Parts: sequence; structure tokens; C-alpha cells
Amino acid sequence: MTHVLVVDDNELVRYILERYLKAGGYRVSSAGSGIDAIALCETAHVDVLITDQNMPGMKGNALIAHARARQPELRCILISADPIGVSNLPANILCIEKPLSRTALIELVAAAGEGGSALC
Repeated sequence: MTHVLVVDDNELVRYILERYLKAGGYRVSSAGSGIDAIALCETAHVDVLITDQNMPGMKGNALIAHARARQPELRCILISADPIGVSNLPANILCIEKPLSRTALIELVAAAGEGGSALC
């Protein structure tokens, strides 16, 4: 079963994304910060990382860079309410703009598994 790690400083957003993904058949863990996510990645295998871009302490793109230094093939999805703030992303990072629907999230996680790409 695919293990998805959801990282967002907003507890309500994490809760909603977890519910969407669990209903889609994924195993889900969550973290409220980049530091917590890094700690979780060191103790558990993660297949897909979904992270908010604008979080205090560590931005989502910095978290992705750190996580990929440890696991280069990690599939990553960046979510952001501000698509301008996430320009110039590598092609292998999928991106979706908030607010997002359950259907869009599930499709994007499936596309991440296929190596797809999308732009904010």
C-alpha cells in the first residue's frame, strides 16, 4: 500500500487531506512542520510526500530538497495557495493550487506514482 506523508502547518488542511487520501485507499501519515516531516521520513518509508509551500520555519520546496537528498526517487507534490511563489520548480515535482478537490488530489497522487508532471 502506498504510504503518503502530508505536511501542512494548518491542522484542518492536514485533517481534510488525510481523510481524502484514506478514502482513496492510501496509508497516510502527517506532520505539522518540515522538521517533524524530516524526523518521520528518517523512521518510516514514504512513497509520496505532499507538502504545503508556505510554512513557518521551512518552506515546502526546502523540505522536498532535504527529503530527496535522503531518498532521491521520492515522489513529491507541492500544494500552494500562491502559485507565483512556487515558480521554477523541477519538472519532477507535481504542484497543485489550493483549494483542491478530493478528486484532484487523488488523481495527482496517482500521477505522481506514474512520474507525471503538472504546474500550479
